[in-house]
Amino acid sequence: MKADVLDWDRATVVLREAGLRATPARKAILKAMYGKGPLTEEEIAARVGHHSADQATLYRNLSTLQRVGLVRRHSFSSRVLYFSLHLPGEEACEHAHFLCESCGRCECLEDAKLTEKPFELGGRVVKSVEVVVNGICNGCRRSRKGGKR
Repeated sequence: MKADVLDWDRATVVLREAGLRATPARKAILKAMYGKGPLTEEEIAARVGHHSADQATLYRNLSTLQRVGLVRRHSFSSRVLYFSLHLPGEEACEHAHFLCESCGRCECLEDAKLTEKPFELGGRVVKSVEVVVNGICNGCRRSRKGGKR
């Protein structure tokens, strides 16, 4: 079973095994994202705190973590980018996601697993699949008194 938090030592090992320096900002980003579904840059920044990484440092490190495969960028909507953590040896975010059209919150749909990758489709090699289900989340639905739009 996966722990609820990522400790500093494990974050250091993960970063070094990916060929990166284990800077405090990178470790803070990994810890902030661990065990969470896809998060926006703003949500990650709020979890990390401005004392650990300013906006430029956060974005630069998210790009670096994405380049080495520890973070995946999702563009579920045209409004905002989401980022999910993909640590070696742990189940990746290989399921569908629910995106609330009202508040923009993204939730993992754990029961909607996707096909193992890579696989071939019409002579093409598919490396990843993203499925997003759009609608109104329970919180927004309740606040709208029945979900009428």
